[in-house]
Amino acid sequence: MSMRFVRFFPFTFPLLFSTTVAWANQCSQLEADGRLIRQQLKQSKVCRTSSVEETWTDCEFSAGKTRILLVGAIGTSPESRAMGIRGSGFHVLSVDPMMTVRVLVDSGSDLVLRLDGTDNLLSSGCLYNEALITLDARVLGPGERVRDSGTATTERDSIKSAQTYLRQLGYDPGPIDGNMGVRTRAALENFRRERNIPSGTSEDLLLTKVLLEALEAAYKKLK
Repeated sequence: MSMRFVRFFPFTFPLLFSTTVAWANQCSQLEADGRLIRQQLKQSKVCRTSSVEETWTDCEFSAGKTRILLVGAIGTSPESRAMGIRGSGFHVLSVDPMMTVRVLVDSGSDLVLRLDGTDNLLSSGCLYNEALITLDARVLGPGERVRDSGTATTERDSIKSAQTYLRQLGYDPGPIDGNMGVRTRAALENFRRERNIPSGTSEDLLLTKVLLEALEAAYKKLK
């Protein structure tokens, strides 16, 4: 399977905005059918142990015939992913002929992958059929912010906290090093099952805010 690492920042043309009823109707129908790009990316997201490094987690997304692989979504720093160190970062495996895929830098200096429907410039298309994939494997729709204001903790800090909570709760997350290794993932999955925290989506393989809050609440009950 060939992969192309996207590292260029092509010039992008501004979208043409309109208030036509056709756009609104098309967007509503696509959303009702679950076919908006952001919906497809979220539904298809699968994260697994990286083939590059055992302590990394890779995430794959698809929308139409477009397939995106984010190598080292967990286990590497955002800076490393942005620079493609050791093969980490965004890899575009294929592009649907009805989409464009671009690497951009947003206003907060965060590197993101943007996917647009090529028909969103047409009067019969959906103007808002676009999505972003962030370096921490989040899928965002139009108007959603890449970086939440006031967020000071890093991914590694969150993983360290989770590992600390897991150990205090009697699970074995391995070393408290901020890496999402095999033992940490297994401990998180055991905790989730035993606490009946809903599963069923690929995003649950990552350390979500809900799971971290559940760990913290369980840890506080021990005191």
